[in-house]
Amino acid sequence: MTSSVRKFAVVVTLGGCASTVAWMYSGQHAGAGLVGNANVVGGLAGVCALAVTAVALLWVREAGTTPADTERKLEAAVDFLARETLSVWQTQAKARRITTPSPALVSWRWAGRDVAAPVTELAPGQRPALLTKGEITRLRELYNGLPQPGRVVILGGPGAGKTTAMMMLLVDVLSHRVVGADEPVPVWVTMGGWTPDVPLLDWAVKAITRDYPGLEGYAGANTAAALLRSGRVALFLDGLDELPNALRGPALQAVDETAQDFPIVLTSRPSEYKTATRLHRLWNAAVVNLLPVGIADASAYLLNQQIGARRDAWIKVTDHLREHPRGVAARTLCDPLTLNLARDTYTHTDADPTELLAFPKPEALRRHRN
Repeated sequence: MTSSVRKFAVVVTLGGCASTVAWMYSGQHAGAGLVGNANVVGGLAGVCALAVTAVALLWVREAGTTPADTERKLEAAVDFLARETLSVWQTQAKARRITTPSPALVSWRWAGRDVAAPVTELAPGQRPALLTKGEITRLRELYNGLPQPGRVVILGGPGAGKTTAMMMLLVDVLSHRVVGADEPVPVWVTMGGWTPDVPLLDWAVKAITRDYPGLEGYAGANTAAALLRSGRVALFLDGLDELPNALRGPALQAVDETAQDFPIVLTSRPSEYKTATRLHRLWNAAVVNLLPVGIADASAYLLNQQIGARRDAWIKVTDHLREHPRGVAARTLCDPLTLNLARDTYTHTDADPTELLAFPKPEALRRHRN
């Protein structure tokens, strides 16, 4: 029974009771003495019975909003959010050919002292198991190894794969999440367009509610806010560097002050993050730099699942990369974005990939077929 139906039932019931009693004492037979004590007692008993019914209806109404009931609704909502988020970003990863046929092997290492405290100087309870380097496929180990609520900053230049790294981390975390677990669900929030004069949680709630309208079916319009307030959501914030220079520092401060009860993962270009940290910090964060893709890994990526004459052509390219490690092609095909574009371009056209070796400068190669 809905709240409006319950209210209507109570009003009608009490109104009917009052009308009945009024008729009993003011009807055409009341003055003739036909209303005796039995009628009086019966009328009062009816009033009491109907009043009890009204109270019972109100009690049923309130029982649907007990803290335990609200908790169950939020638990169901967070599982729904986990399923939907995983589905969305698995689809995105496949569409961007990040996971198909395979991702480029990008490595990372602990950032320098200009933007990150040395891991050995962190308090023992804040050290991420001294995991200071690895591949992006191992970022989850760093993320899970941090004291909760953990904070990870992923730095990388244009095309270095920071957005891809965060996407793979998000999918990895959700793929290993157990239904009903109390670990926060990572949710992607783009920082572009946000200004620190808008509370971060308000911005995040708006984004989550927009992207997952089905959440409202669990605990009403405030479901997303309730999930954030209760620490059930981790914010994956993409693109600090997309904010104007004057806003990056205040934005970092707002993130630091707001995200006290849930994990944060943030991406940025290195120079923009360094500028933002001059006045404001994201304290106790594990800050990592993405590294260029090595020639061996780039070659394996370009050759993966290639067949026939196309594979023979790619072998010529990868042989050239190994033989000329300082050449234009080797210096250009060292970031995930360029690698992805190169493989994608020459996998879905009849063009010969060996033409990648003919460019005199990296800029010309990057512009080629973009």
